[in-house]
Amino acid sequence: MKTAEYIKKFTEMSNLDKEDTEFSHGTIFISNMDSSHSARVKFYRGLPKKGSDNSIISISKNPEIIHDPLNMTKKEKEEVFKFIKLNYIKLMTFWIRGEELLSSKFIKSLIKINQ
Repeated sequence: MKTAEYIKKFTEMSNLDKEDTEFSHGTIFISNMDSSHSARVKFYRGLPKKGSDNSIISISKNPEIIHDPLNMTKKEKEEVFKFIKLNYIKLMTFWIRGEELLSSKFIKSLIKINQ
């Protein structure tokens, strides 16, 4: 893969861990609309790994669970929903323009759930 292709692929997605979100545990995966699905995030209890289970939550002002094979706990839902609501505009901007954004600046701009 050429360097430019790698950089483009990197900015099409981003993993946000506890340091970025202040969740009690877990990781949020976001991608941009080059994907073939609606605006959403994936929640992983640990680090995202190929084939590992995740729950899918819509990016909206009133987030909804789209698919929940993890059977998310009440606390996990509260944390993920709060994060999405606090960062709705930023997450939608990433969804629409992700490949134009610098991931490090985008991640630093996010509001953590305990701020």
